[in-house]
Amino acid sequence: MPFKRTIARSVGKLLKTYSKDDLENIRGEDVPYRKGGNVTVEATILMIGGGGAGGGAGSGADGGGGGAGEVKSGTMTLSPGSYVFRAGDGGSGPGNNAPSPGTTGPGTPTFISSPLFTTVTAAGGGAGGNGPAGGGNGAGMPGGSGGGGGGDGTPGPDPANQPRGSSTAADVSNPYFSLTGYGNVGGHGSEDGGGGGGAGGAGNTAGSGAATPGGAGQAIPAFAYPIIQASIPSPLQPTFGPAVGPTGLYGGGGAAGGEGQEPATGGPGGGGGPGNSNNPGIELTGGGGAGRESSAAGGSGGAGCIFLRVPAVSASGLTVPGGVTSNTSGDFKYYVFPGTTTTSYPVEFSGEGPGGAIVTPISATGGDTKSPDVGGYTVHTFTTPGPATFNVDSESGNVDVFIVAGGGAGGCDNAGGGGAGGARTITGVPVTPGPYTIVVGAGGAAPTGTSDGDTGPYASPGGNSSAFGYTLNGGGAGASGSGQAAQASPGNGSGGGGDADGASGKTGGGSGAYGNNGGNGNPSGGGGGGGGAGGAGSNGPGATGGAGGSGVSNDWRTGSPQFYAAGGNGGNNNSNFNAGTSTNGIGGQSNPDGSTAASDGATNTGSGGGGHTHPSTGKGGAGGPGIVIIRYSNS
Repeated sequence: MPFKRTIARSVGKLLKTYSKDDLENIRGEDVPYRKGGNVTVEATILMIGGGGAGGGAGSGADGGGGGAGEVKSGTMTLSPGSYVFRAGDGGSGPGNNAPSPGTTGPGTPTFISSPLFTTVTAAGGGAGGNGPAGGGNGAGMPGGSGGGGGGDGTPGPDPANQPRGSSTAADVSNPYFSLTGYGNVGGHGSEDGGGGGGAGGAGNTAGSGAATPGGAGQAIPAFAYPIIQASIPSPLQPTFGPAVGPTGLYGGGGAAGGEGQEPATGGPGGGGGPGNSNNPGIELTGGGGAGRESSAAGGSGGAGCIFLRVPAVSASGLTVPGGVTSNTSGDFKYYVFPGTTTTSYPVEFSGEGPGGAIVTPISATGGDTKSPDVGGYTVHTFTTPGPATFNVDSESGNVDVFIVAGGGAGGCDNAGGGGAGGARTITGVPVTPGPYTIVVGAGGAAPTGTSDGDTGPYASPGGNSSAFGYTLNGGGAGASGSGQAAQASPGNGSGGGGDADGASGKTGGGSGAYGNNGGNGNPSGGGGGGGGAGGAGSNGPGATGGAGGSGVSNDWRTGSPQFYAAGGNGGNNNSNFNAGTSTNGIGGQSNPDGSTAASDGATNTGSGGGGHTHPSTGKGGAGGPGIVIIRYSNS
């Protein structure tokens, strides 16, 4: 045993895979092990959508074969967290004839979802169409593989015949998975129905009386029948085993219906057949159902499935619910998530246990400040307006980023307050070693024109901030006298406040997805408050200015909540000097007397500047510069 353990530890060190006991007992060696769920496992995944039903019409016309569900296969990195596996069922044959032939029998899609990534889906198969030609309702339907077109038209792929269904299968890739989608078009309707498309080949089109089989399935050798046999429910093994076989065929298309079609076979890999029957696609293969020449329905599609393969030594970290079967073969454990009842299966991966790759934290440089441990995160803060570089020095992983654009300036003369810059939190952004450009938006420049607001230069909007392909737009400037209306945000930030000039006051500026509108000016003299990321600016209530809209809170920088992106207060009626209360302590205020300017939005909060009260030697307040905060886990 000691000798075997020494060998295991040596191999583990080379491969960066260790048993938990070994890792906890190794001393004097630099081993990157951390408790608490930091192990990731590369799994092999096979997802199959439910098969489409075969066609069958009330008129006794020839139905097309059902298309197979999409077959999606590849690798997926299981990180600690929660997942939902949902396998789709096959389309209903009895629902796929009158009164809406061809449209009500598609297979149900299969998907895997998680907070870690965008949901990945394997599409259900398209239903087979129904004749006769020219009816407008017998086309093969689109799906993972398309359904065959209905028959009783003319021989061959005539444009007057019912068309075949297209394939929607597609490859998908992101940092968590890389999967290839397999699917094909169905066969054209002709004098007889067309065969359903298969994951490995198109559905067939044939002349009158000739056998028209479904398209072939796709071979996925990692899930060949002999390997997973023990996990397949016993009642399904007599049909599933021969269909999938030693090469691992999945997603066969359904056979077509028509004169003399009894010899037509379903596509290899689970397609329903022979034709002219209600023979279903094979369960757990996503095979299409058989088409039928009859007033009765064709065959239902076969249920889809999710097959998962993980290293056997890593399986202890995986928790699956009842209804999921599994077996171990060689160095791997196999799990089967059946779609026979379209059930959602909650799955948990703890990240504990041996056999996975140990996650080493990201190492990075950049920013005006770097805090090495704020609640278990390293935090980089960018505060200087303009471009800068965040460099991932080693290791790939995910970062979180909080982006705030620059605030807009407040206007002059009973003016509107400046709007806040857009503010957005984005989590789980994938990064790899290399440089990334970070931009911090400048605050909008304060107006330098006349105090009465009739002559410019006027208040300016805030600048944009960006990181990792995400851009937040600056806040709009507040309105000034008769010279400048309140500005909307240049994009997704908040609008500036309207001023009191004119019989009805001026309307506040509009906003985007990460901001709010500015408040309206009041003809009694109060300017509108600038919009904030957390709320709209207030309308001027009378002779005093409206309050700036509220900001949003974030605690990443210090561990304590701090507000960002509040709107600036509106200015007041002539000589009615009243600064008002700063929104969240960061929004600009109006000038308190005739010798000072309105205050600026707080530095590096992206807040709007205060609107000016006339007359005064000062002007409206400048917008506060934005900020970009990046953090990543230390474990």
